[in-house]
Amino acid sequence: KDAGVTQVVNVSASWKDLMDTLELISKVPFMYGAAGIHPDHVGEFNEERMEQLREYCHRDKIVAVGEIGLDYHWNVEPKEVQQEWFIRQLHLATEEKLPVIIHSRDASQDTFDIMKKEHAGTTGGVIHCFSGSAEMAKEYVKEDSKKLAELGARLFRFKKAYESIDSKQNALKKKIEAIRYEI
Repeated sequence: KDAGVTQVVNVSASWKDLMDTLELISKVPFMYGAAGIHPDHVGEFNEERMEQLREYCHRDKIVAVGEIGLDYHWNVEPKEVQQEWFIRQLHLATEEKLPVIIHSRDASQDTFDIMKKEHAGTTGGVIHCFSGSAEMAKEYVKEDSKKLAELGARLFRFKKAYESIDSKQNALKKKIEAIRYEI
């Protein structure tokens, strides 16, 4: 609080994390939660848990669906399984009118295509993890004006993506810098 932090969002990744988040937000007044299953943990997901997740999204202090997305780096779960649960959780976010927190590691094009097709212009969100190229980042910025999910500028808050923009792209870098501080 001394630093001016008045609210914190705890983001879940696994089912256990989600249970811990629900307990935490019930006890800590300034703590809020994001409910979702990370792509490395979608093997823990089933229809029953999907319905439970939907119920958890109705809680007052659940403010987003996340961390959801695709992670092809470790390939803990098959790509098709990750994609299925990513799409279903995007639909959940849309139905419950909650923003999304996206994880995209070594899966930039698939993440972009799925977001554009399944979530464009709905509830907003942020890319929490982005390992894509500067060219892919430009696509998000370009699509931001069409409300892909208000993801364009926000993905650059993460060091690796931000550093991937080389000196030849100063105009984009300046735009990103300006937007970063509006957040």
